[in-house]
Amino acid sequence: KQKTAYEIRLSLVGSEMCIRDRGYIDNDLLYINWQINNGYYLYKNSVKIVNGDNELEYLIINSNETTYEDEFFGKTQILRGELFISTAKVENLNNLLIYFQGCSDSGFCYPLQSQKISQIIF
Repeated sequence: KQKTAYEIRLSLVGSEMCIRDRGYIDNDLLYINWQINNGYYLYKNSVKIVNGDNELEYLIINSNETTYEDEFFGKTQILRGELFISTAKVENLNNLLIYFQGCSDSGFCYPLQSQKISQIIF
């Protein structure tokens, strides 16, 4: 049975345990590339890019997407290994957030996370 983040030590919870990220801007597009560590996955439907109150569309350029039977969400799409996406560049990156949620194969799940995109752009 999967355990929620509230059932395990807080030191094991968070995006740092499964994701290394980077981003860059090229012309009018913003690119974000996550390397998801072995033994972890993200729920595809949890990945959202938000600018203020507006959710932005994005394109998945590369990812290892599979169908997974989740005890809480039922049949769902998960992402492993890499998530490389692009979206339209916005004027103020400080307002841009990316949301995501995932689990480890050993059953530890973490709550919905958010990250300022301005913190990963170089």
